[in-house]
Amino acid sequence: MLCVFEGKQIKKSTGIKVLPGEFDPVRQIYTGKCQITAKKIELLNHRAKEFEFKAFFEGNKISVQEFICYVLRINKSEDKTRFVTFFESTISTKNVSYVRLKSYKSFLENIKEFSPDIKLSEINYTFCTNFFSFLTYKKSNSQNTLVNKFKILKLTIGEAINHGLIEKSDIAKFKLKKEATNRKSLSESELIILESLYTSNTLKPHLQNTLRVFLFSCYTSLRFADIEKFTTNYIVEDAIKMPQNKTGKDVYIPLIAKAKALLPETKFKVLSNQKTNKNLLEIKNISGIKNEITFHIARHTFGTLAYNKGIELSIVSNTKPLTRS
Repeated sequence: MLCVFEGKQIKKSTGIKVLPGEFDPVRQIYTGKCQITAKKIELLNHRAKEFEFKAFFEGNKISVQEFICYVLRINKSEDKTRFVTFFESTISTKNVSYVRLKSYKSFLENIKEFSPDIKLSEINYTFCTNFFSFLTYKKSNSQNTLVNKFKILKLTIGEAINHGLIEKSDIAKFKLKKEATNRKSLSESELIILESLYTSNTLKPHLQNTLRVFLFSCYTSLRFADIEKFTTNYIVEDAIKMPQNKTGKDVYIPLIAKAKALLPETKFKVLSNQKTNKNLLEIKNISGIKNEITFHIARHTFGTLAYNKGIELSIVSNTKPLTRS
């Protein structure tokens, strides 16, 4: 449906489906033979004329939104295709604990700030990635807070599917896992922040180089001493195979794509451990990450993230022993 209001064109779907070639775009009429479709369009035309007639005789000032709501029989205050409206009328009214209710309130405030008019049908994987960035960078949410908020999001979409408001959604593909709070390591969201900082190329060269080495350790679990002696000669069939400086035992670490992207031509330019950690402190302050960052944390980050993703570390021989408690 095309509405022209104060010189502006506004298009709104009527929900009526027609086959290609059954609508004349010049005369703006339905030319198909389906009587049901023709009657539906006739009804909309009747409502449009009725609205115009009432507005003229009652002398009321009208808006295009009022016109659309009248013709399509949409109650704006109860438009449950809007995520916020559906959430407020369905999810937030559930009989839950005070703590859960506070979580719902915080989540809803975030949604209203980020995208207040988002439709249920528009909540998809891409929305999740953008919402994740908003919560991480602008709201500084912790990893576990992010996990909880995305659980609420998925719960809401599940309810919408059950109510028949949408058929399906791909947000199940967007996955986060809670981190162990008693471990000294970077969370997944903190690692993403550092990755974004590195790819932005806004750091000074010496900090950029330090962050490169640090991220490589996060992806491989190599200790500082092993990074110092690492050369590309140790790469065999997309994996690192080299003796560990501390134990002397060979380590075998498959290289993920992110690690490959950081590989040097031959060797990394590595400063002393003290200077490296000094640079990491400066990087931490620039990134806005609150938790401590040292080079040792990179190795532990590898182990914790692998654990949280359900990877058995026995697959990666002699990398980072980690027992499940």
